[in-house]
Amino acid sequence: MTPCGSRHRPVPVAFRPPFDTRQFLTRILIPGFRRGAVVKGVDARPETARVLQQKYQQQARQMGSMADIRTGAAVARLELTDSGTRFEERITASTFVVIGRDGAGGGVYTSAAENVFGYRARPENSPATTPSSPPS
Repeated sequence: MTPCGSRHRPVPVAFRPPFDTRQFLTRILIPGFRRGAVVKGVDARPETARVLQQKYQQQARQMGSMADIRTGAAVARLELTDSGTRFEERITASTFVVIGRDGAGGGVYTSAAENVFGYRARPENSPATTPSSPPS
């Protein structure tokens, strides 16, 4: 539930298979909260995912869990128009999936997204108006 006066919007809860960060951004977040935006690209952030993996795995072990934890992090580059002005926007997110086993040999999981941030600029003020390319 969103507190009264808060600018945060609740994210709908849905039962679906685990998702990775790219899927979360392109299939859930952007269509739900940035309708009309054109996705120019989604870039993985493997170093951020590695740090999160270590953090969550350590927390799980401290609680006595041997669950398999998978993490991801990415940034989506969007182009959209708001009140007649064209903007570029970046949305970053990290995701994690916790996979465990129940006593009957079946699998159980939970997946979630967190650390979701967006920032936008007019294209003429943006430091990079074209998709970034990896170093050669």
